[in-house]
Amino acid sequence: MVVPFQELLTKLLQVLPALLGAAVTFTVGWLVARVVRQISARGLAALGLDAAVERTGVQSLVGPRLLSSIAGTVLYYLILLAAMVTALNTLGLHPISQPITAMLTTVVAYLPRMVSAAFVVAVGLVLARVVRELVTNLLAGVAFDGFLTRIGFVRPETTGPSPSRIIGTIAMAIVILLVAGEGLEILQLVVLSRLLERLLLFLPHLAIATLILGAGVAIATYVQGLVRTAIERTHGGGAEVIAGTTKYAILILAAVMALEQIGVARQIVVMGFGLSFGAICLGLALAFGLGARDTAGDYVRRMVTRSEQR
Repeated sequence: MVVPFQELLTKLLQVLPALLGAAVTFTVGWLVARVVRQISARGLAALGLDAAVERTGVQSLVGPRLLSSIAGTVLYYLILLAAMVTALNTLGLHPISQPITAMLTTVVAYLPRMVSAAFVVAVGLVLARVVRELVTNLLAGVAFDGFLTRIGFVRPETTGPSPSRIIGTIAMAIVILLVAGEGLEILQLVVLSRLLERLLLFLPHLAIATLILGAGVAIATYVQGLVRTAIERTHGGGAEVIAGTTKYAILILAAVMALEQIGVARQIVVMGFGLSFGAICLGLALAFGLGARDTAGDYVRRMVTRSEQR
């Protein structure tokens, strides 16, 4: 019984210095991590980081916690992980410490890219807010909202954000997407960067399609009023029906052009519009021919008689 106990005690005495060294290393690392967290958080707050984040509107993205506190917490855990790796190496537990070391090396090597991307995104968010206010004020200054109301694109009783504000917000979103693409490039996230690039390349087509629809609505409303007024002046019947049919025919044409612009089943859309337009023309021709057969016959006979007399 004495020999096994002596062997156990000997092994404990051999391991005890390593245990004490690991405990001291981890404790010192923990204390250093706490001090660094406090100093970094207070230092960044004193430099005005939190106030700058609040002004740019980024605070809503990170939640109620201050960005200086988040940065201090990140440094705290990085130092704590480094201390834990050192303690594990002291104990000779290399199979456990090596993966953590590799992870820390990757994170530390990636930190400059993350800081650069965060800086670019922060500057981009400030620029996006400036662009939104600039576009909104510019459109409001040229009475863009009143113009859309006059042409019937926006109803006067419509509540909510004004059209100029909506367009300003869209401009801000485009700037944010551009900045996000730059951030992804810095982080070397190739797949996400390519997806965002495709989205940005699609945006001009979407903008042109939106302009086509807007112009179509304006033209359709204007032509509807002209047709209604012309028919009413001649005291003809069915003014509302004819004017409404004209309006919706123009709207359908604008919708087809918009769909063709964004490439949504281009051939099917064009073919469908051609068939529909041909069917409408054929229906009108049949309706006129069957409904005004006698009148059309008298007209043709008069034309033939005049030509024979000549």
